[in-house]
Amino acid sequence: MPARWDKSNIVVADAVSIAPPYHVDDCRPLVEGDVAALSRVRKVLEMERKKIELRTASATFGSSGPFAKSAAAGAGRERGANNPTPPPAQRKGG
Repeated sequence: MPARWDKSNIVVADAVSIAPPYHVDDCRPLVEGDVAALSRVRKVLEMERKKIELRTASATFGSSGPFAKSAAAGAGRERGANNPTPPPAQRKGG
């Protein structure tokens, strides 16, 4: 969907304006009664915000917790006699 800035608002498809803080409830149609565009923009915005939340949560989860230290410690080790590269897994079938 094409979008542009109008001062602090985001205008999407010349049909919907999103005011700060840019949540679903901040969407307003530019043409009164254009519920189709408003509904679509709200749905897209909601899904994009969920993606951001998941990405932020996974980044936070990966950098903390009981496994973060062991993963970070193992990341710096080089392969050698005490830490050989494991053989590739055998494939079944042809």
